[in-house]
Amino acid sequence: MSIANPLADSASTDPEDRILVARARSGDRAGLEVREVVPTALETIKTLDERCAAVYREHPFLEAPDLTSMLRRLLASEELR
Repeated sequence: MSIANPLADSASTDPEDRILVARARSGDRAGLEVREVVPTALETIKTLDERCAAVYREHPFLEAPDLTSMLRRLLASEELR
């Protein structure tokens, strides 16, 4: 495995290579523990979720189309005979 490009041969079966690939993928989070990263990620998700919910709640209810009449016209059409 190449240290310069650890992902070039990520199909390697050597466990030490897999550790190097995992380290290369962790990037700027190297040395951090999961418990240090999770609260920040959770707050980001909650904030985005709240903003999406607010946008959704601002939309009006839309009138549903009359699917029954559309289906009846389709069934009566020459295309289905």
